[in-house]
Amino acid sequence: MWRINAYINAFGPPAWGVCFNDSAPTELVTAFTSALAEAYRQGPDHYLARPLAGSAYRDPLQAVSPLIRRGWQFDRPDLNTFAITAPDRLPTLEYATGGLDPAIELETRAARWHLWTGTSSARPFWYATASTGTPAALLRAVTEAVSNPAPLPRWHEDTHSYVRDYAQLSLILPPRPPSPTPLDVRRAAASRRPAGGQRPALEHYQPTGPARPAPIARACLDRRTFLSLHAPEFFTELRLPFHGQAAVGNTYLAAPAPGARPRLRIGFTRTTYADTYGGIRLAVVHPDRGEIDAAALSFLDHGTFDRRDVASSRPLDNSTRATFSRHHRPGQPLWEEAEVTGLRDAIEQYTGVWFPGAWTACTPHRAAGGNAHPAPAQPSARGGPSSLPLSPACVGAGRARSRALLDPDAKLRGQGATRSGPGTRPVLL
Repeated sequence: MWRINAYINAFGPPAWGVCFNDSAPTELVTAFTSALAEAYRQGPDHYLARPLAGSAYRDPLQAVSPLIRRGWQFDRPDLNTFAITAPDRLPTLEYATGGLDPAIELETRAARWHLWTGTSSARPFWYATASTGTPAALLRAVTEAVSNPAPLPRWHEDTHSYVRDYAQLSLILPPRPPSPTPLDVRRAAASRRPAGGQRPALEHYQPTGPARPAPIARACLDRRTFLSLHAPEFFTELRLPFHGQAAVGNTYLAAPAPGARPRLRIGFTRTTYADTYGGIRLAVVHPDRGEIDAAALSFLDHGTFDRRDVASSRPLDNSTRATFSRHHRPGQPLWEEAEVTGLRDAIEQYTGVWFPGAWTACTPHRAAGGNAHPAPAQPSARGGPSSLPLSPACVGAGRARSRALLDPDAKLRGQGATRSGPGTRPVLL
């Protein structure tokens, strides 16, 4: 229960008192205390201002005007009480006429103002009371909050925070975090650069021990190269419209801005499981300074394998969810049923920061070396390379499934909507 009293004299009785029971929505308490803090900042003439009929700022009708504006209806349950009730007939504000005992107002529900919700005032779902001297501006903050139709958050499992049989529920999903701005990307890049702007030299060493036996070396080579045999097909499916692009082994290289020294490099990110990959890694590489920026794009957060995982009913804690590995169906690509739209849109956002205008260039490319595998823009079949040149319609901005560049850890949680006081205002669960 919330009890709030105001005093003219620290040793005297309260000038006014307000009470919210333990089931009252916390939003009402927040609205009242916020208004009280502002009135206290303005001084005693505001937080001790007794209601005065006809006054521009102290008229008791100020407390009722938000309810009238939102369609509440007047009622007269008895000769000593005026009431105004919401359209759904659940929340009601009552105003008692005549003289009242100040002590009884502060200790019981027989106060000047009585706000309650339910089917009977004798057993309400929740209630709030205010004594005669409560400033009208503070009461108005409560009536504004209780009649506000804006939704409020509630956890669906916390049934004590709403009345199940009278609540209006509506499941929602939390919004995805916003994409980083170009300034965010530049700041992140600057924070990772070594002092002086130079990339520290790598230490090279020559192993002094005996060479590994040939069988072990061949086994390691097989594990490194199995993805290299298929990676060009994956980069082909991305249909990236950059100049000088080529797939070398399991890495994609391109010069999005002709004449500029920085290059774009794309590789695969491993998981904790052998030969299993969970996303791609973008990097901006300078011939002299080395890697100057990087961003990881996970398959999970960009919906790459959502369709496959839903169709196969893979649980969220399954190690193969949103990944691909060397174990796949014969005749099918490693990334069978992958949807690369989210990845492609994220790559477009990233390259738009480091290589402005490069995405719209859309010019054909050539392989740049003897062992380089070209990555044409338009595959002839899913998972297979194509000899068609890049299409001018390669701009991917504005896709409905555009994903954020950075990888959030938030998981989708089902929520819903009810009312803060049943029948009062819808609240999100």
